[in-house]
Amino acid sequence: MKNPPVGSVCELNPIRMPKDLVVRGAGKDIKLLPRLGGSGTRNQARVQIAVFAGGREIAEREVTFRLKYNRRRPVTLVEFGAGAVISPENVKIESTVSNYPEPADWRPPYGLVTRRRVAANTVLRPNMVGPVEPAVVVERNQTVVIRIERPGFLVTAIGKAKQKGRAGDFIKVQNVDSRRVILAKVNEDGTVEPVF
Repeated sequence: MKNPPVGSVCELNPIRMPKDLVVRGAGKDIKLLPRLGGSGTRNQARVQIAVFAGGREIAEREVTFRLKYNRRRPVTLVEFGAGAVISPENVKIESTVSNYPEPADWRPPYGLVTRRRVAANTVLRPNMVGPVEPAVVVERNQTVVIRIERPGFLVTAIGKAKQKGRAGDFIKVQNVDSRRVILAKVNEDGTVEPVF
């Protein structure tokens, strides 16, 4: 096959061969015309070969190929604990051959963190890593400043966080003076802003 269907295809292994075809009258002009056929399986391709003799199609045969793909995979160089940041210094990218193509949006997992302990020389799977989560700014039962700021005025009050929260999270906060519980957005500086 001159032009494989996907650029990452590196091997075509026939898995279903056509029946033998006997053509009578060897003096005729015989031509073979291959066409790529549809396949319901992701890692297979079907090629239909039309046989022409004397300018007309006399038979058709089908060959099914299993496709192998070039693929990259991240492999740990050292042992990781949960929450370790992945970088080019502690993970290498290997090339391998696979039965399935690499996702179109694949990128090295640099900058992500491990979700659990991972041994050295382990292939990192998507469920083993995740994005870096921002640090918790407000802990549960922590005293916080409830802050309302508008052009021309600033109102503050003391509150008690009923939940832990990261910057941008919405948490419940109890006003210490009124004992009223409100919903507030956590700011990066540890203050909270009521949501109206």
